[in-house]
Amino acid sequence: MLLSRAKALSAIQGSSSNAATQTARAMAASMTIDEDLQSRQMAVYGRESMQRLRSAHVLITGINGLGAELAKNIVLANVGSVTLHDMHGATVRDCGSHFYLSMDDAAKGTNRAAACAAQIQELNPGVAVKVLDGPFPVDRLQEWTVVVAVGMPLAEAIEIDQICRTASNPIAFIRTDVRGLCGSVFVDLGPSFTTLDPSGESVKSAIVEHISVSDDGKCLRVGTVDDEPLDFDDGDYCSFAEVKGMEALNAYGALKINEVFRGKKLMVVAVPEELAPSLAGQAFESGGIIKEQRQPLTLAFRSLQEFVNQPGDLWEADESKMAPAATAFEEEFLSVMGSPAANVCYGRSGLLHLGFRALDEYVSSHGALPPPADAAAADELVEIAKRINAASPPEAAVRQLELPARAGVLRQLALGAAAVLPPMSAIFGGIVGQEVIKAAVHKFYPIHQGFYLDSFDCLPEGGVPVDECSTAAIADAGRYGDQVAVFGTSMVEKLQRLNVFLVGSGALGCEFLKGFAMMGVSCADGGQLTVTDDDVIEKSNLSRQFLFRNHNVGQSKSLSAVNAVALMNQDLRAKPLQDRVSPQTEGVFNVPFWQSLDVVVNALDNVKARLYVDERCVFFEKPLLESGTLGTKCNTQMVLPHMTENYGASQDPPEKEAPQCAVHNFPHNIDQCLVLAHSEFVGNFDTTPRDVLEFLAKGKEWVIALERAGESTSAILDKLRGDPRVCCGMAGGCEDVLIAERSSTFEECVGWARRKFDSYFRNRIEQLLHNFPPTATTSQGVPFWSPPKRLPKTIHFDAKDPLHMQFIISAANLRAFMLGVPTPATCRDAAFIGAMLESSAACRPRAFTPTDDVSIETDNKEEDARRRAAAGASPEKDAADVEAAVDKLLNAQVPAGFSPKPNEFEKDDDANFHMDFISSFGNLRARNYSIEEIDKFQAKIKAGRIIPAIATTTAMATGFVLLELYKQLNALPLEARRNAFANLSLPGPRILLTEPAPCAKIKSGQRWDPEMYMDVDEVAYPEGHTLWDKLLVPNAAQMTLAGLLDFFKSTHSLLVTELALVTADGKNASIYSATLPTMAPKNEANLPKRLAELIEEKTGRSIASCALYPLNHIIFTTLDGDDVTAAKVVLQM
Repeated sequence: MLLSRAKALSAIQGSSSNAATQTARAMAASMTIDEDLQSRQMAVYGRESMQRLRSAHVLITGINGLGAELAKNIVLANVGSVTLHDMHGATVRDCGSHFYLSMDDAAKGTNRAAACAAQIQELNPGVAVKVLDGPFPVDRLQEWTVVVAVGMPLAEAIEIDQICRTASNPIAFIRTDVRGLCGSVFVDLGPSFTTLDPSGESVKSAIVEHISVSDDGKCLRVGTVDDEPLDFDDGDYCSFAEVKGMEALNAYGALKINEVFRGKKLMVVAVPEELAPSLAGQAFESGGIIKEQRQPLTLAFRSLQEFVNQPGDLWEADESKMAPAATAFEEEFLSVMGSPAANVCYGRSGLLHLGFRALDEYVSSHGALPPPADAAAADELVEIAKRINAASPPEAAVRQLELPARAGVLRQLALGAAAVLPPMSAIFGGIVGQEVIKAAVHKFYPIHQGFYLDSFDCLPEGGVPVDECSTAAIADAGRYGDQVAVFGTSMVEKLQRLNVFLVGSGALGCEFLKGFAMMGVSCADGGQLTVTDDDVIEKSNLSRQFLFRNHNVGQSKSLSAVNAVALMNQDLRAKPLQDRVSPQTEGVFNVPFWQSLDVVVNALDNVKARLYVDERCVFFEKPLLESGTLGTKCNTQMVLPHMTENYGASQDPPEKEAPQCAVHNFPHNIDQCLVLAHSEFVGNFDTTPRDVLEFLAKGKEWVIALERAGESTSAILDKLRGDPRVCCGMAGGCEDVLIAERSSTFEECVGWARRKFDSYFRNRIEQLLHNFPPTATTSQGVPFWSPPKRLPKTIHFDAKDPLHMQFIISAANLRAFMLGVPTPATCRDAAFIGAMLESSAACRPRAFTPTDDVSIETDNKEEDARRRAAAGASPEKDAADVEAAVDKLLNAQVPAGFSPKPNEFEKDDDANFHMDFISSFGNLRARNYSIEEIDKFQAKIKAGRIIPAIATTTAMATGFVLLELYKQLNALPLEARRNAFANLSLPGPRILLTEPAPCAKIKSGQRWDPEMYMDVDEVAYPEGHTLWDKLLVPNAAQMTLAGLLDFFKSTHSLLVTELALVTADGKNASIYSATLPTMAPKNEANLPKRLAELIEEKTGRSIASCALYPLNHIIFTTLDGDDVTAAKVVLQM
């Protein structure tokens, strides 16, 4: 029984333990964040939010499959503590969704919280995991900052919510449930909750080109340079810095942007009354940075009781499921369109809200959920819903409930309400886990206040046979009873016999493996799950790749993951491999392997690998379930044979790279500084030692080989002696290592680092300002140092500056590692290094004088060409310089056994000096150009290209994919399939489910040819074919090239006009051409040859074991000479 509300409030507001609780929270918040472990998560939340998470204490009541998902995701998020509360013993059916319960737990009826606590704790030893059983601890609510209720009856939830929201320090209350193929969330963060960063996106900024004040003085017209995309939007707030001529803007603070237009390069900014006098009479001169000022947002949350009666705004994840009046845009819907009533009255979300209200009333009356597949109980629930709806006010009443399809949703809710399905638990575990984090860190936009989702489109079109979901069938199904209750026994049998290929076993892969084990995928004779991943486990993986533990670091991902998931379901037939799926492993993943598969699931983190798997799936006509995540965002894509387009049909545009002139000479943001820092790391400590090893091994022959490979003379000179524009007072390349700065002691390595400091941050700037003085102008008379260029200043070394010393220490230690020089125990000691710099002759800097013969690239190609022509050397001189550099190196006195060691960049090892060098270099470079500096961790994210990743988004993405697996096995039409796009940081949460794009049908007629830049007439063969169709050539093993031509002419009335094969080095080798006269001799020689012989001759690839071989470069015409667009040609060898 609950305490009275007054007593509970007294316990919360007046408890003497409050001070102790606050002290514990403060201690947790002060704990240091392990950046190696939490780097991917910190890239999403930031350090300050991660500290707030440490002060969060979460109570989860109801540890069924959904509760376990929540506990996993929240513990991985690195909160202060998680308390698991449950009053139920484990059952066999619980084992179908609760991945940390064993059949032994079910046999003993062990309390579900107690049974899984140790395994939940193993996920993150830094989080205190506690267990409570018995009645709900209402008198102890002051111990937690967030309370999550799973499976809690409505009356009790209303009482608890009211206690939480009226506490002196409101406690966040979240109620959530998964009922078969439906799920619900209610969020109450108190009467007033402020999110400090509603979107969580990167702060926007731009470089100002001009500013003018309107005639009435009420707004500014701000133009920005046309250098990079400008993402400001109407209603954003911004601030100014570095503006000259209107300095009052720099000190004011946040100003509202009224309008953004003209390709988003021009904006109108409101001028507050108090700022206007300061701007009067001022004129813009130059410079300026405009930066977004993210504004906090305060939201008022209503109680659960109020929400039940009037839900307010509800997000529609799948608008195709709205009432017919909405999808047809009928007048009655248009009258409320744009208001909360639109989705409440006509949306699927409003219908599900009503359904869950009816379900709560049913539970209140019967003391239990409707039994599975109980038609009478379903009818009763529909009647309860109609009664509730009739008593609701117009703005909260569901419309068109009389339609069979709308009432049918309520029936389906009742029929499966007692089931907890793994995919729905994964989805809502991700969504609700993120809401817990939002409540704790006050970042992102929380659900305000309810969210509903269903996936009834997973059910078979003809319905589930009654005998397949009977009470007896459910009991016989054991751990799969909940799936049988929803889908019937046939679905479980299909799942168990599946032959699945999971590509990747990282974050997504771990979640998929857990889902497969819970669903029974490949868990019976005839089933097979092949998992491959060539990567090994790193410490940073542990924060989201939940199957791995500290003792797994350094081990194979696929092997460790399979071993871990086997504990969840011992029947899983899983085979781990450590092979990368690529053209080089087609002997492993051969034709019989691909032909044996039922479905392929991608769990990859790079586009190149995804494209290759996609290509193989199209070739072998296998369904591919694709997904990806980026921080709080995710997407899933279903690639279905002969139904949808493939993954490669649409790709994101390539990332815009900064011009090299900006990176090397004119940076205007920290990213460009870090690009150069990374480049210099690679050049100094990876590329150069490799070049030295090549030169020592091959001498002049190495240079000749570079010339034959098409390497430019300047690039070869760079490798041999360095680029004077970069080295500025020092040698570079091989000469630096073998002659000029050959170091045999740590002291000499420190001296090299000291001279490099001057070379990079003083000499290079002096040379740049020598070429382009502050007063320089362009040929058009415009000041050279105009935005986006920033006038640099030199930096003079100061041993008292920590950043200066960070560069020296890291560069010296990296140099010593490369050269095999022993380092002293004090190699990280700034005082020791400082004293060495002060006293050692080996550490003396060198004088530098800028010269007139150095050409520096700018963003003006015409002027650069003139400068290069004036300073350029003749080809003969370049060749002579190469020869002289080679001779100099050949005469170098190199110690016996000298062998520099390349050092590949590794961002996740804080002890290797890599990020120390890159972060110090990047920040010193930023200091040269008065660019805002960043800390080492931010530099690590940017330079290391760390992909933001969190457990919540990953879990949700895999849940959506696994729902589509049900649909695949039920052979549902395209209209039932869904791609998902989601962003858990935005209101809603922003989840969009859309029908996959159908595969394009190629038809005869005109098409636009981008290469010829004109319309061309073509014949499609066969008519209406898609990327999935093929023209098979049978018995091709003994067929000659002449036989192939005859086959297409006689069988398909097509003439082969061109045929080429791809060689081992990726080039096209023509073996037949009917249009090029020069090919006549080759045609004559090749026509009598067998295709197998020609393929092996040109590609170097034996096809003896290859049952299928694609001809990707074959061109046809009709017998009348019309161009043909044909389906893919495949030889059956």
